[in-house]
Amino acid sequence: MGFPRNPDGRRDPLYIIKEESNLTKAKHIPNILSVSRIFLSLSLFFVTRSPVWFISIYALSGITDLLDGMIARRYHFQTDLGAKLDTIGDTTLILVIASSILLFPWIFPSYMPWIKEGIIENLGRILVLVAVIIFVKLVNLALIRIKFGEFNSVHTIFNKCIGLPIFLAVPICVALQRIPNYLIEIVCIVMILAFLEETLIAIRMREFEVNTKSVFTIKHPANELCPPGQPDMVIYSRKSKQNTYKLDIASFVYPILAKKDFNDVYRMGFTLKSAIDPDKLQAAVNDVAPRFPSYYVQLKKGTFWYFFRPAADHDIVTKDDGVACRPFELFNNEKPLFRVLYDDQNNIFVEFFHCVTDGLSAMNYLKTLTARYLELCGKTVEKSCGVFDITQAPAPHEFEDSYRRNLTKDKVAKRKEPDAYQYKTGFSHKDYATISGVCRIDEIKAIARRYNCTITEFVLSLCGYLLLEYKRAAYNAGKNEKLPVILNSAVDLRPMFNSKTLHNFVMLANLNTELDGASPQSVGEVANVLKPQFQSEWGREKLQALINVNVKTARSFIAKLAPLFIKKPITKIGAVLFGERKHTANITNLGLLKLPQGLADEVVDATVMIGPTVTNGLNAIAIGYGDRLRMTFSCASGAADVPYAYFKKLEEYGVETEVQVRANEAG
Repeated sequence: MGFPRNPDGRRDPLYIIKEESNLTKAKHIPNILSVSRIFLSLSLFFVTRSPVWFISIYALSGITDLLDGMIARRYHFQTDLGAKLDTIGDTTLILVIASSILLFPWIFPSYMPWIKEGIIENLGRILVLVAVIIFVKLVNLALIRIKFGEFNSVHTIFNKCIGLPIFLAVPICVALQRIPNYLIEIVCIVMILAFLEETLIAIRMREFEVNTKSVFTIKHPANELCPPGQPDMVIYSRKSKQNTYKLDIASFVYPILAKKDFNDVYRMGFTLKSAIDPDKLQAAVNDVAPRFPSYYVQLKKGTFWYFFRPAADHDIVTKDDGVACRPFELFNNEKPLFRVLYDDQNNIFVEFFHCVTDGLSAMNYLKTLTARYLELCGKTVEKSCGVFDITQAPAPHEFEDSYRRNLTKDKVAKRKEPDAYQYKTGFSHKDYATISGVCRIDEIKAIARRYNCTITEFVLSLCGYLLLEYKRAAYNAGKNEKLPVILNSAVDLRPMFNSKTLHNFVMLANLNTELDGASPQSVGEVANVLKPQFQSEWGREKLQALINVNVKTARSFIAKLAPLFIKKPITKIGAVLFGERKHTANITNLGLLKLPQGLADEVVDATVMIGPTVTNGLNAIAIGYGDRLRMTFSCASGAADVPYAYFKKLEEYGVETEVQVRANEAG
């Protein structure tokens, strides 16, 4: 007959628990020790006249602190209650000792008659250190309470290591019958450093772990979607019992700039051959949800950052009411940050808040949604060209923040860029128009070849020339418009950086039509100014530098440490200084849309549009489908000069264009 085995399988003479009833009783031993330490600590106030009793009770308190953790870890008795009691016991002991040794003997000379020499000379400095200790500790407790919903502390190695010198400081004072100032100051400084490390850990932790050893060993919760080695965008929350999702680097600015009547929304849609069945469309929305879990989300405010939480209500299919890109209700809504619409012209639209993803990934969602809708209607669609197989689980790389993954030690881009000429003013969803024109791709490609350009380069050059002409007309009318016309265009980073993320991964590159003082007088001259910039601004080196500066800014110590209420005004100022003021208009070409067999048979047309912006009065986006190119301008209702001039210029080139105008009907 040998000794009983402990839970690790080893024979242990101290492990005498054999029955479940004994185990239930024994598991409370660490908690009893922690509670006893609280009462022992408080009893020190009543034995200050006797150094023997004071040291004896103090030593007994220290022994309980040593035993409760050791027993709990060795015999697997760790509980949340035990961790909290241990924290309360440690805090009580520290506060009692600090007040008994440092404060009361000076205020009440007879409080500890065996202390022959007080701390009158350096009392002010030491009290400041003690106040800092208490303040930092309270901040840590409040931070953990607000962020994780728990009243607890982190048990770091640093905290445990300083425990011994702190514990020995009291008997040293008793033995010397005085309080060495240098000893108290050193102990206070070391405690401040330990508590500051706890502050950093609380800031960086995604989920509370009481036994985090140091700031360098923070454990991030593992999950089935993002294995170790990849940027973890998915976090399992024990408090809410569900996954939450981090925002990528580019997404953070959108909720900060959002207002009640404005947030950055874009629309894309397909026109089908047959009428839309809203019930089947809603069923398709529900069916594809497990494949795109990071899209069916709502925003939530944290202490330091925004994050996504799963949206409870997926009933998002509604009939289009003529108001495109209506702002979303943020934070106090259970629906996702995108919507699905249909109309009587056989159109299916999706509208996304840009915080969720960029247009290229949203297009894959639209393809998959439409494919599933057609399958519910009895059609067969091939799973390719961006149509996802909804029976498969999401891949880990689809959740990554590709900006962070592609951070390098190379140089960063400079923030300093010239302010740009502003075409009219910004506009809201209540007062804007869309002017959309459709032409044949081969016709516009032939015009582009005259200038030795691609279609994208030609479209940007033509828009740049028309904006220059508009600016010159304003100058001739007496307006002092000296700022350059700068176009802003989105570049998809996925092919260049080998990414398959479903989050934002585009970069906005600025193209100056008047670079180095140039004053182009024709479309060809504008193209000659812009073409070198297409190579430099859209090249890997420049885009890598832009990634580096954005990621390093977001990962800076100040950005991590500052709470959200401080980040918001700073980010708004940065958006004004380095955002829309730096470009005249956003002109983007999504390229030629490819659809798989089955989906291409049913889709007649594709549309994309950019919603209202705060500062810029003009946005435009192009998409090709089949043999046709559609260019859609969004602008304030009274600022359609350039869009009309664009299509008029195409007619002068001999390109036949079908123009459609749509005005928002919101009052």
